[in-house]
Amino acid sequence: MLHDDVLSRCPDCGSSDNKITKQGISCLTCGLTETFEIEDEIREGLQETLVQALDKGKMRDVLLRWNFAG
Repeated sequence: MLHDDVLSRCPDCGSSDNKITKQGISCLTCGLTETFEIEDEIREGLQETLVQALDKGKMRDVLLRWNFAG
């Protein structure tokens, strides 16, 4: 579950003016955007359970990089 009232910081510029959606996170100051899902090239041919695990791991890594505390 995402809590959009919890501040996170852009890893590039340090701004906490960002937007979090189900698909990813974007800095409204510098424009940096990261998605929570793995790239299509990686997911091709993988079992759905493995894709879900990789997506979950990528989301966790992105949120940690953005200092998301929610």
